[in-house]
Amino acid sequence: MKRCIIHIGAHKTGSTSIQYSLDGFADDRLVYAKFDDPNHSLAMYSLFSPHPEKHPMHRANATSGAKLSDYVSRRSKDLERAISTANGRTLVISGEDISILPEQGLIRIRDFFMQRFDDVRIVGYVRPPAALIASAFQERVKAGAVQLGLDREHLNYQKRFEKFDKVFGRANVMLCKFD
Repeated sequence: MKRCIIHIGAHKTGSTSIQYSLDGFADDRLVYAKFDDPNHSLAMYSLFSPHPEKHPMHRANATSGAKLSDYVSRRSKDLERAISTANGRTLVISGEDISILPEQGLIRIRDFFMQRFDDVRIVGYVRPPAALIASAFQERVKAGAVQLGLDREHLNYQKRFEKFDKVFGRANVMLCKFD
């Protein structure tokens, strides 16, 4: 059975550690997709969002037009290469920003991967709200943030994750408490 696991984070749940630990990993059962970055967030967002130019990194770097098209083309080739490399093994993709894709982008992901795999699973870790707020607050303090309003740390879990159940089916989505 050809299987793909898409790890959607969320932010502040050890995703970076997972990504860097899996970067370059392949054995007889599993292969971690190879993109330009172990964090597949920007690549996946760019490939499947109806408006990739809206990703904060593309906006910050003024990536648009031909430059954005070139980026998307290179990541598309990376993804096809990763699928080919999997060759019957489970392909793992990981990016926190997959969780910020609009529903239309998730439908594109589902349709793309369901044409290539028999089984597509979504896996994510979620911090309890108080722990998320505390962690994000600490990161802002360490970074020297001037504005520390807790309203900036709010995460609407239902809005962020319910769309995965709707698009992929509840049986294919596993959200685990990050503790």
